[in-house]
Amino acid sequence: MIYCDYNASAPLSDSLKGAFFDLPFANPSSQHKLGKQALKVIHDCERFLLSHFEVSETHFPLFHSGSTEGANFFIRGVARRVIEAKKKPHFLYSKTDHSCIIEQVAILKLMNVECVGVSPEASMRFPKRAFKKAIESILENPENELIVNFTWVHNETGVVWPLSDLKEFKEKYGNRLAVHVDATQSIGKIADYQELNPLFDCYSYSGHKFGALKGIGWSFLLNPYKSKTPIEPLIVGGGQQHWMRSGTYNVPGIFSLQKALEEVEKKFNAKTQTENISFLRNQIAKILKNYGELLPKGEEQLNGNTIFLYFYDVQSQILVPAFDMAGMAVGSGSACSSGTFKESRLLQVVGLNDYAKNGLRISVNPFITHEECEEVLIIFEKVVKQVTKEIDF
Repeated sequence: MIYCDYNASAPLSDSLKGAFFDLPFANPSSQHKLGKQALKVIHDCERFLLSHFEVSETHFPLFHSGSTEGANFFIRGVARRVIEAKKKPHFLYSKTDHSCIIEQVAILKLMNVECVGVSPEASMRFPKRAFKKAIESILENPENELIVNFTWVHNETGVVWPLSDLKEFKEKYGNRLAVHVDATQSIGKIADYQELNPLFDCYSYSGHKFGALKGIGWSFLLNPYKSKTPIEPLIVGGGQQHWMRSGTYNVPGIFSLQKALEEVEKKFNAKTQTENISFLRNQIAKILKNYGELLPKGEEQLNGNTIFLYFYDVQSQILVPAFDMAGMAVGSGSACSSGTFKESRLLQVVGLNDYAKNGLRISVNPFITHEECEEVLIIFEKVVKQVTKEIDF
Protein backbone atom coordinates (compact mmCIF):
# COMPACT_ATOMS: atom_id res chain seq x y z
CA MET A 1 0.00 0.00 0.00
CA ILE A 2 1.33 3.44 -1.00
CA TYR A 3 0.31 5.89 1.70
CA CYS A 4 -0.72 9.28 0.29
CA ASP A 5 -2.67 10.74 3.21
CA TYR A 6 0.19 12.37 5.13
CA ASN A 7 -1.80 15.53 5.83
CA ALA A 8 -4.25 13.41 7.81
CA SER A 9 -1.53 11.66 9.83
CA ALA A 10 2.11 10.84 9.21
CA PRO A 11 3.47 7.38 10.13
CA LEU A 12 5.37 7.19 13.40
CA SER A 13 8.94 8.46 13.03
CA ASP A 14 11.50 5.66 12.70
CA SER A 15 13.46 7.10 15.62
CA LEU A 16 10.50 6.48 17.94
CA LYS A 17 9.86 2.82 17.23
CA GLY A 18 10.69 0.98 20.44
CA ALA A 19 12.02 4.15 22.08
CA PHE A 20 9.48 4.57 24.88
CA PHE A 21 10.37 1.72 27.19
CA ASP A 22 13.24 3.56 28.89
CA LEU A 23 11.32 6.79 29.55
CA PRO A 24 10.72 7.78 33.19
CA PHE A 25 7.18 6.78 34.17
CA ALA A 26 6.72 9.08 37.15
CA ASN A 27 4.49 12.16 37.29
CA PRO A 28 6.71 15.13 36.31
CA SER A 29 5.00 17.25 38.97
CA SER A 30 6.22 14.93 41.74
CA GLN A 31 9.09 16.19 43.88
CA HIS A 32 11.08 12.97 44.12
CA LYS A 33 13.99 11.94 41.88
CA LEU A 34 11.85 9.92 39.42
CA GLY A 35 9.48 12.85 38.98
CA LYS A 36 12.37 15.19 38.31
CA GLN A 37 13.73 12.78 35.68
CA ALA A 38 10.37 12.96 33.89
CA LEU A 39 10.37 16.76 34.18
CA LYS A 40 13.82 16.86 32.56
CA VAL A 41 12.36 15.20 29.43
CA ILE A 42 9.87 18.06 29.21
CA HIS A 43 12.44 20.79 29.76
CA ASP A 44 14.77 19.22 27.18
CA CYS A 45 11.96 19.32 24.61
CA GLU A 46 11.09 22.91 25.49
CA ARG A 47 14.68 23.98 24.92
CA PHE A 48 14.85 22.04 21.67
CA LEU A 49 11.66 23.65 20.33
CA LEU A 50 12.81 27.16 21.22
CA SER A 51 16.15 26.54 19.53
CA HIS A 52 14.77 24.73 16.48
CA PHE A 53 12.33 27.56 15.73
CA GLU A 54 14.58 30.36 17.01
CA VAL A 55 11.90 31.96 19.21
CA SER A 56 13.58 31.74 22.61
CA GLU A 57 13.49 35.50 23.08
CA THR A 58 9.82 36.00 22.20
CA HIS A 59 7.67 32.91 22.74
CA PHE A 60 7.33 29.85 24.97
CA PRO A 61 5.78 26.43 24.18
CA LEU A 62 2.52 25.36 25.78
CA PHE A 63 1.91 21.61 25.39
CA HIS A 64 -1.57 20.29 24.65
CA SER A 65 -3.38 17.62 22.66
CA GLY A 66 -2.85 19.24 19.25
CA SER A 67 -3.81 22.16 17.03
CA THR A 68 -7.55 21.76 17.58
CA GLU A 69 -7.08 22.37 21.29
CA GLY A 70 -4.50 25.08 20.63
CA ALA A 71 -6.87 27.04 18.39
CA ASN A 72 -9.81 26.66 20.78
CA PHE A 73 -7.67 27.64 23.76
CA PHE A 74 -6.30 30.78 22.15
CA ILE A 75 -9.30 32.14 20.25
CA ARG A 76 -11.90 31.64 22.96
CA GLY A 77 -9.45 32.40 25.75
CA VAL A 78 -8.61 35.80 24.32
CA ALA A 79 -12.28 36.50 23.57
CA ARG A 80 -13.24 35.87 27.21
CA ARG A 81 -10.49 38.20 28.45
CA VAL A 82 -11.60 40.94 26.06
CA ILE A 83 -15.16 40.61 27.36
CA GLU A 84 -13.94 40.78 30.97
CA ALA A 85 -12.09 43.98 30.08
CA LYS A 86 -15.43 45.50 28.93
CA LYS A 87 -14.24 45.66 25.33
CA LYS A 88 -16.03 44.30 22.26
CA PRO A 89 -14.37 41.18 20.76
CA HIS A 90 -14.45 40.39 17.05
CA PHE A 91 -13.18 37.33 15.18
CA LEU A 92 -11.91 37.30 11.59
CA TYR A 93 -11.25 34.09 9.67
CA SER A 94 -11.24 32.52 6.21
CA LYS A 95 -14.14 30.26 5.29
CA THR A 96 -11.57 27.77 3.97
CA ASP A 97 -9.96 27.39 7.41
CA HIS A 98 -9.86 24.05 9.19
CA SER A 99 -13.01 22.82 10.94
CA CYS A 100 -11.46 23.55 14.35
CA ILE A 101 -11.77 27.22 13.38
CA ILE A 102 -15.10 27.15 11.55
CA GLU A 103 -16.92 25.19 14.26
CA GLN A 104 -15.94 27.76 16.88
CA VAL A 105 -17.96 30.47 15.18
CA ALA A 106 -21.31 29.32 16.60
CA ILE A 107 -19.82 29.18 20.11
CA LEU A 108 -18.22 32.60 19.75
CA LYS A 109 -21.50 34.10 18.63
CA LEU A 110 -23.14 32.77 21.80
CA MET A 111 -20.42 34.70 23.66
CA ASN A 112 -21.51 37.85 21.76
CA VAL A 113 -18.35 37.85 19.65
CA GLU A 114 -18.86 39.44 16.23
CA CYS A 115 -17.58 36.99 13.60
CA VAL A 116 -16.53 37.85 10.05
CA GLY A 117 -15.70 35.14 7.49
CA VAL A 118 -13.87 35.89 4.24
CA SER A 119 -14.13 33.71 1.13
CA PRO A 120 -11.01 33.25 -1.03
CA GLU A 121 -11.42 32.66 -4.76
CA ALA A 122 -10.44 29.47 -6.64
CA SER A 123 -6.88 30.81 -6.88
CA MET A 124 -6.76 30.33 -3.08
CA ARG A 125 -4.64 33.49 -2.91
CA PHE A 126 -4.68 35.21 0.48
CA PRO A 127 -7.63 37.66 0.28
CA LYS A 128 -5.54 40.51 1.63
CA ARG A 129 -7.85 43.27 0.43
CA ALA A 130 -10.87 41.70 2.17
CA PHE A 131 -8.86 41.15 5.36
CA LYS A 132 -7.59 44.74 5.25
CA LYS A 133 -11.11 46.10 4.82
CA ALA A 134 -12.45 44.01 7.70
CA ILE A 135 -9.55 44.81 10.04
CA GLU A 136 -9.68 48.56 9.44
CA SER A 137 -13.48 48.66 9.70
CA ILE A 138 -13.48 46.81 13.02
CA LEU A 139 -10.55 48.56 14.66
CA GLU A 140 -11.56 52.10 13.71
CA ASN A 141 -13.76 51.86 16.81
CA PRO A 142 -11.42 52.15 19.82
CA GLU A 143 -13.73 49.92 21.90
CA ASN A 144 -13.23 46.98 19.55
CA GLU A 145 -10.53 44.32 19.68
CA LEU A 146 -9.91 41.69 17.04
CA ILE A 147 -8.76 38.06 16.96
CA VAL A 148 -7.58 36.77 13.58
CA ASN A 149 -6.99 33.20 12.50
CA PHE A 150 -4.35 32.91 9.77
CA THR A 151 -3.87 29.53 8.06
CA TRP A 152 -0.21 29.45 7.07
CA VAL A 153 -0.38 26.24 5.00
CA HIS A 154 -3.79 24.99 3.90
CA ASN A 155 -4.44 21.41 4.93
CA GLU A 156 -6.37 20.41 1.79
CA THR A 157 -4.72 22.32 -1.07
CA GLY A 158 -1.21 22.93 0.29
CA VAL A 159 -1.47 26.64 -0.56
CA VAL A 160 0.98 28.75 1.47
CA TRP A 161 -0.06 32.17 2.72
CA PRO A 162 3.12 34.14 3.54
CA LEU A 163 3.22 35.36 7.13
CA SER A 164 4.38 38.71 5.79
CA ASP A 165 0.86 39.28 4.37
CA LEU A 166 -0.44 39.90 7.89
CA LYS A 167 2.64 41.56 9.35
CA GLU A 168 1.70 45.16 8.49
CA PHE A 169 -1.65 44.87 10.28
CA LYS A 170 -0.05 43.54 13.46
CA GLU A 171 2.56 46.29 13.35
CA LYS A 172 -0.14 48.93 12.95
CA TYR A 173 -2.63 47.76 15.57
CA GLY A 174 -0.39 45.98 18.06
CA ASN A 175 -2.15 44.42 21.05
CA ARG A 176 -5.62 45.25 19.74
CA LEU A 177 -5.05 42.62 17.05
CA ALA A 178 -4.39 39.10 18.40
CA VAL A 179 -3.13 36.72 15.71
CA HIS A 180 -3.45 32.92 15.86
CA VAL A 181 -1.40 31.15 13.17
CA ASP A 182 -2.53 27.66 12.20
CA ALA A 183 0.93 26.22 11.55
CA THR A 184 -0.19 22.57 11.63
CA GLN A 185 0.83 21.69 8.07
CA SER A 186 4.05 23.70 7.93
CA ILE A 187 6.68 21.41 9.49
CA GLY A 188 8.86 19.73 6.90
CA LYS A 189 6.58 20.89 4.06
CA ILE A 190 7.75 24.45 3.39
CA ALA A 191 11.29 25.80 3.26
CA ASP A 192 10.80 28.47 5.93
CA TYR A 193 8.75 26.50 8.46
CA GLN A 194 11.21 27.44 11.24
CA GLU A 195 11.07 31.19 10.50
CA LEU A 196 8.29 32.46 12.74
CA ASN A 197 7.33 36.12 12.79
CA PRO A 198 8.03 37.23 16.38
CA LEU A 199 5.07 39.64 16.37
CA PHE A 200 2.30 37.07 16.15
CA ASP A 201 0.65 35.89 19.35
CA CYS A 202 0.23 32.15 18.84
CA TYR A 203 1.35 29.34 16.52
CA SER A 204 -0.32 25.93 16.92
CA TYR A 205 1.02 22.48 15.94
CA SER A 206 0.01 18.79 16.03
CA GLY A 207 2.69 16.13 16.48
CA HIS A 208 1.04 13.42 14.39
CA LYS A 209 1.42 15.54 11.26
CA PHE A 210 5.19 14.98 11.22
CA GLY A 211 5.74 11.59 12.86
CA ALA A 212 5.19 12.17 16.59
CA LEU A 213 2.47 10.46 18.61
CA LYS A 214 -1.20 11.32 18.21
CA GLY A 215 -2.79 13.41 20.93
CA ILE A 216 0.19 15.67 21.52
CA GLY A 217 1.00 19.12 20.18
CA TRP A 218 1.97 22.57 21.33
CA SER A 219 1.40 26.25 20.75
CA PHE A 220 4.09 28.89 20.77
CA LEU A 221 2.63 31.72 22.84
CA LEU A 222 3.95 35.25 22.88
CA ASN A 223 5.65 35.69 26.23
CA PRO A 224 2.90 36.87 28.60
CA TYR A 225 5.37 39.15 30.39
CA LYS A 226 5.90 41.02 27.12
CA SER A 227 2.41 40.65 25.65
CA LYS A 228 -0.67 42.51 26.80
CA THR A 229 -2.97 39.86 25.33
CA PRO A 230 -3.98 37.77 28.38
CA ILE A 231 -5.62 34.39 27.76
CA GLU A 232 -8.17 32.65 29.95
CA PRO A 233 -7.40 28.92 30.32
CA LEU A 234 -9.53 26.35 28.52
CA ILE A 235 -8.56 23.58 30.98
CA VAL A 236 -8.10 24.40 34.69
CA GLY A 237 -6.74 22.31 37.52
CA GLY A 238 -3.27 22.08 39.00
CA GLY A 239 -1.88 24.91 36.89
CA GLN A 240 1.03 22.85 35.56
CA GLN A 241 1.78 25.12 32.59
CA HIS A 242 1.90 28.76 33.69
CA TRP A 243 -1.74 28.32 34.82
CA MET A 244 -2.68 28.48 31.13
CA ARG A 245 -3.19 24.72 30.77
CA SER A 246 -3.63 22.24 33.60
CA GLY A 247 -3.34 18.47 33.63
CA THR A 248 -0.51 15.97 33.99
CA TYR A 249 2.14 16.36 31.29
CA ASN A 250 2.11 13.75 28.51
CA VAL A 251 5.79 12.81 28.87
CA PRO A 252 5.93 10.14 26.10
CA GLY A 253 4.08 12.45 23.73
CA ILE A 254 6.36 15.41 24.46
CA PHE A 255 9.41 13.17 24.04
CA SER A 256 8.03 12.07 20.64
CA LEU A 257 7.80 15.69 19.45
CA GLN A 258 11.51 16.23 19.87
CA LYS A 259 12.55 12.91 18.33
CA ALA A 260 10.26 13.32 15.30
CA LEU A 261 11.45 16.89 14.71
CA GLU A 262 15.05 15.77 14.88
CA GLU A 263 14.30 13.26 12.13
CA VAL A 264 12.59 15.93 10.02
CA GLU A 265 15.67 18.11 10.46
CA LYS A 266 17.90 15.32 9.12
CA LYS A 267 15.72 14.44 6.12
CA PHE A 268 14.43 17.85 5.03
CA ASN A 269 15.71 19.10 1.66
CA ALA A 270 13.57 21.91 0.26
CA LYS A 271 15.10 21.81 -3.24
CA THR A 272 14.57 18.07 -3.74
CA GLN A 273 11.12 18.25 -2.22
CA THR A 274 10.07 21.05 -4.57
CA GLU A 275 11.39 19.21 -7.62
CA ASN A 276 9.59 15.97 -6.77
CA ILE A 277 6.21 17.47 -5.90
CA SER A 278 6.32 19.73 -8.98
CA PHE A 279 7.01 16.70 -11.18
CA LEU A 280 4.20 14.75 -9.53
CA ARG A 281 1.74 17.63 -9.73
CA ASN A 282 2.47 18.28 -13.42
CA GLN A 283 2.13 14.62 -14.39
CA ILE A 284 -1.12 14.22 -12.46
CA ALA A 285 -2.51 17.30 -14.24
CA LYS A 286 -1.73 15.69 -17.60
CA ILE A 287 -3.37 12.39 -16.67
CA LEU A 288 -6.40 14.20 -15.24
CA LYS A 289 -6.93 16.34 -18.34
CA ASN A 290 -10.52 16.04 -19.67
CA TYR A 291 -11.67 14.35 -16.44
CA GLY A 292 -11.04 17.01 -13.80
CA GLU A 293 -8.79 19.82 -12.54
CA LEU A 294 -6.29 20.69 -9.86
CA LEU A 295 -6.99 23.28 -7.20
CA PRO A 296 -5.78 26.01 -6.76
CA LYS A 297 -6.32 27.49 -10.17
CA GLY A 298 -3.30 29.72 -10.50
CA GLU A 299 0.39 29.94 -9.77
CA GLU A 300 0.14 30.20 -6.00
CA GLN A 301 2.92 29.21 -3.61
CA LEU A 302 2.37 25.57 -2.66
CA ASN A 303 3.83 23.28 -0.04
CA GLY A 304 6.03 20.27 -0.72
CA ASN A 305 3.62 17.36 -0.48
CA THR A 306 -0.01 18.20 -1.28
CA ILE A 307 -2.11 17.91 -4.44
CA PHE A 308 -5.83 18.65 -4.37
CA LEU A 309 -8.03 17.85 -7.34
CA TYR A 310 -11.62 17.27 -8.29
CA PHE A 311 -13.24 15.17 -11.00
CA TYR A 312 -16.03 16.45 -13.20
CA ASP A 313 -18.21 13.36 -13.02
CA VAL A 314 -16.87 11.00 -10.35
CA GLN A 315 -17.61 11.35 -6.63
CA SER A 316 -15.18 10.91 -3.74
CA GLN A 317 -17.12 7.95 -2.39
CA ILE A 318 -16.16 6.10 -5.58
CA LEU A 319 -12.64 7.51 -5.90
CA VAL A 320 -11.29 6.74 -2.41
CA PRO A 321 -12.27 3.01 -2.44
CA ALA A 322 -11.01 2.67 -6.02
CA PHE A 323 -7.59 3.97 -5.01
CA ASP A 324 -7.67 1.80 -1.90
CA MET A 325 -8.30 -1.34 -3.95
CA ALA A 326 -5.48 -0.33 -6.31
CA GLY A 327 -3.05 -0.10 -3.38
CA MET A 328 -2.95 3.63 -2.64
CA ALA A 329 -4.40 5.43 0.40
CA VAL A 330 -5.72 8.92 -0.37
CA GLY A 331 -8.14 11.33 1.32
CA SER A 332 -11.24 13.19 0.27
CA GLY A 333 -10.50 16.30 2.31
CA SER A 334 -9.80 17.32 5.88
CA ALA A 335 -9.09 14.24 8.02
CA CYS A 336 -11.01 15.58 11.00
CA SER A 337 -14.24 15.39 9.03
CA SER A 338 -13.52 12.41 6.80
CA GLY A 339 -15.37 9.73 8.77
CA THR A 340 -18.16 9.99 6.20
CA PHE A 341 -18.22 11.29 2.64
CA LYS A 342 -19.65 14.81 2.62
CA GLU A 343 -19.71 17.68 0.21
CA SER A 344 -16.45 19.60 0.29
CA ARG A 345 -16.81 22.91 2.11
CA LEU A 346 -13.64 24.07 0.35
CA LEU A 347 -15.07 23.54 -3.13
CA GLN A 348 -18.31 25.24 -2.12
CA VAL A 349 -16.53 28.28 -0.69
CA VAL A 350 -14.46 28.86 -3.86
CA GLY A 351 -17.56 28.60 -6.06
CA LEU A 352 -17.22 25.03 -7.35
CA ASN A 353 -20.49 23.75 -5.91
CA ASP A 354 -21.18 21.46 -8.87
CA TYR A 355 -18.09 19.40 -7.93
CA ALA A 356 -18.41 19.56 -4.14
CA LYS A 357 -18.78 15.78 -3.85
CA ASN A 358 -15.87 15.04 -6.18
CA GLY A 359 -12.78 16.29 -4.32
CA LEU A 360 -9.62 14.26 -3.69
CA ARG A 361 -6.47 15.04 -1.71
CA ILE A 362 -3.16 13.32 -2.40
CA SER A 363 -0.69 14.21 0.35
CA VAL A 364 2.53 12.26 -0.10
CA ASN A 365 5.52 11.66 2.14
CA PRO A 366 7.31 15.05 2.20
CA PHE A 367 10.54 13.13 1.62
CA ILE A 368 9.25 11.12 -1.34
CA THR A 369 11.80 10.03 -3.94
CA HIS A 370 11.46 10.39 -7.70
CA GLU A 371 11.06 6.62 -8.00
CA GLU A 372 8.22 6.66 -5.48
CA CYS A 373 6.56 9.47 -7.47
CA GLU A 374 6.61 7.20 -10.50
CA GLU A 375 4.86 4.46 -8.50
CA VAL A 376 2.16 6.92 -7.45
CA LEU A 377 1.63 7.96 -11.07
CA ILE A 378 1.23 4.38 -12.27
CA ILE A 379 -1.59 3.76 -9.81
CA PHE A 380 -3.14 7.19 -10.38
CA GLU A 381 -3.38 6.64 -14.13
CA LYS A 382 -4.80 3.15 -13.64
CA VAL A 383 -7.53 4.37 -11.30
CA VAL A 384 -8.43 7.35 -13.50
CA LYS A 385 -8.99 4.97 -16.40
CA GLN A 386 -11.08 2.70 -14.20
CA VAL A 387 -13.36 5.34 -12.74
CA THR A 388 -13.85 7.08 -16.06
CA LYS A 389 -14.88 3.76 -17.64
CA GLU A 390 -11.99 3.59 -20.10
CA ILE A 391 -11.15 0.11 -18.83
CA ASP A 392 -13.16 -2.44 -16.87
CA PHE A 393 -12.72 -3.00 -13.13
